[in-house]
Amino acid sequence: MIGHDATDYPLSSRRRKRKFLVCINPFSGPGNAKQIYSHEVKPVFQEADIEVEELVTIKQNHAREFARTVSYKDYDAVIIVSGDGLIFEWLNGIMERDDRDQAIKLPMGIIPAGSGNALATAMLVSKQEQCFKNSHLHSALLAAKGRPTPMDVVEVHYGKKKVYSFLAVAWGIISDIDIESEWLRFMGSPRFTIQAFIRIMALRKYRGILYYLPAEGYSQSSHSTQNGHVVGGGGNEGESSNHKAPLVNNTSVSVQAGDGILNPSFQSSESQESHDGSSESDSPTTQQPLLPPLSEPVPSNWVKVEGKFVCIVVLQDSHLSRDIVAWPNRAFNEGVMCIQYVMYPVSRRHLLDVMVEMGKGDHMEKNSVTSVFVKAFRIEPLEEDGIVTVDGEKVEFGPIQGQMMETKANILIPS
Repeated sequence: MIGHDATDYPLSSRRRKRKFLVCINPFSGPGNAKQIYSHEVKPVFQEADIEVEELVTIKQNHAREFARTVSYKDYDAVIIVSGDGLIFEWLNGIMERDDRDQAIKLPMGIIPAGSGNALATAMLVSKQEQCFKNSHLHSALLAAKGRPTPMDVVEVHYGKKKVYSFLAVAWGIISDIDIESEWLRFMGSPRFTIQAFIRIMALRKYRGILYYLPAEGYSQSSHSTQNGHVVGGGGNEGESSNHKAPLVNNTSVSVQAGDGILNPSFQSSESQESHDGSSESDSPTTQQPLLPPLSEPVPSNWVKVEGKFVCIVVLQDSHLSRDIVAWPNRAFNEGVMCIQYVMYPVSRRHLLDVMVEMGKGDHMEKNSVTSVFVKAFRIEPLEEDGIVTVDGEKVEFGPIQGQMMETKANILIPS
């Protein structure tokens, strides 16, 4: 019965008590995840008559190891009480399973208990819920009332490793701020603001090459686009305005410078069309590959941007943290990434303005910020060392590349 398609089980005939697996990271952010869960989240689940099984992590990658072997069919959802780090662990543990195509459908509910809380914030904002006040309670209500909603996943390669990303790949000032602010972890989200000011005052430049495959024909309602590139942007004082993304058309360009969750397949109505009729042998590895090996050149229809950067961020989410709206109005399953980058030189004053505008998502209108929508990317640093992050986690420094996957994860929000 468990292996049948969700469409075989009408919602009205499958009313039953739900069961959530709750993963709590007591070391996340300020270190109060256990208190958040017991005081604000658990009472909501009890009131909703949801059975819970709790896992309190005791070490790094504990959730990843657990996800590799958990009997996921025993649960209607997994609830992550942590920051974005535990989501990354869980997702990658699931993707290391032989049955990952089915296991990844187990919906994730997110309770913000870390420093950044990007995905939790994006989920709250998508439903016009508060993310600055009573966010734990609102997130618990989203989970209790939620239904599976598909979310994009990006396959990322670096060194000899492969990981899966739901949030962002970053190199430059953004990744530096993230990792170098660890000494302020006890402060929660203000740590990023303080470290951002420090890093802007001691501004660095990063030599490298960015390659990407444009998502041609893609458009988002909040942006005017042509061949996958944002069109527009002002010319404010202090901005480096001599570089904008080239518009391409298959040409290589080089630029210098809720209730009754359907447990059997955890399938949402939004994802039903793309999954109906697919065989269990379908695998993330069977999709059309866009990435060559890192040791080989990219295809001729990719765009190349070479020069000195201030930052490169490859986004799959609307938020980079609770306070940073990186890609306004981004839906969870748009099937494309947004690369945002700033070239050097740029004034410190202007960069401060960009950081402030990121609080509202208005930074994309700045002439120094180039935004391109892509299906795949590669970043090749030309520096000897530095910091590259995937979903806020520091990874081996060096070339890194990724592509949007056809396989989707599920998050738990009301329809």
